[in-house]
Amino acid sequence: MTAAVDVAQMGTNNTTFRNRIINGNFDIWQRGTSFSNPSGDTYTADRFLVVPGGGTTGDTVSQQTFTPGQTDVPGEPTYFLRFAVGATSANRVMHHRIEDVRTFAGQTCTLSFYAKASTAHTSTVEFSQNFGSGGSTAVNLSAIAYTMSTSWQKFTFTITLPSIAGKTIGTSSYLYIAFIRSLGASSVNIDIAQMQFEKGPQATAFDVRPFDTELRLCQRYYYRLNPSSTGTGLISTGWAVSTTSTAFSIPYPVQMRVQPTALEQSGTAAHYQIVYQASAAACSGVPTFGAETTVDRTRLEATVASGLTAGNGVGIRYASTSAYLAWSAEL
Repeated sequence: MTAAVDVAQMGTNNTTFRNRIINGNFDIWQRGTSFSNPSGDTYTADRFLVVPGGGTTGDTVSQQTFTPGQTDVPGEPTYFLRFAVGATSANRVMHHRIEDVRTFAGQTCTLSFYAKASTAHTSTVEFSQNFGSGGSTAVNLSAIAYTMSTSWQKFTFTITLPSIAGKTIGTSSYLYIAFIRSLGASSVNIDIAQMQFEKGPQATAFDVRPFDTELRLCQRYYYRLNPSSTGTGLISTGWAVSTTSTAFSIPYPVQMRVQPTALEQSGTAAHYQIVYQASAAACSGVPTFGAETTVDRTRLEATVASGLTAGNGVGIRYASTSAYLAWSAEL
């Protein structure tokens, strides 16, 4: 398994990398900026996961924009996350998984964020040390209650995580932080901004990382290629394997956490085209995940009805705004 990213080695003069939450400023939304009725385990903003415990009728998670010059949340952030809970009364959870259960184990640490709600209500913050597949049983800490009002306010929670002495760490271990757990809340908007988790007993000012650095941290877990606003865009160049089949090698922008095992995509076969010899042909099937895939790159395969020359160069491109390709190495 690939070792965890040492974010301290990726720093610049503008950040200390105190914050172990990735995308805590809610700037990165590779999957989209609005999610209606999320069911099962659904990633929304990068690295933030919704786990509905019951009905999800009317639920929406979306990216919201701060009014320029507002002073309720310091530092002039651009975005915040809104979890609009529908009319169904059920237990909803939104959480973040920090890679490696060793994170701050046996140490005092502090979670902080800004939050408000359209209706004042009480929620809880919960922490859990998950030792991964083949590891020890998860250790759950007691829930901490907090009450959101209709105005932005900063919440700070200082805890001491248990030691992991004597534990077995398996594959893909993580520290789990549930920061929204609304028991029975319904028809309420919950807004969250500037989430930070750091070592020590004090909450410090939010640690803003450069956008490109934050994006690279997110892409370690999920990487998505989207078409242009007009539905076009070259995905990759490759070669014709036969008169009907093609292969492409696509490098990831950063090394992913683990080797992806599947290709995520949207669109029909006609939403992808093979470009060859000054011609273009619709794919006869959606692109597929090929062999020779690693943590650094993937092999993409696609077919057309006929017309290719084995050994010649070809390209693959989008032909619809509905299409995308993505690879996941999420925890």
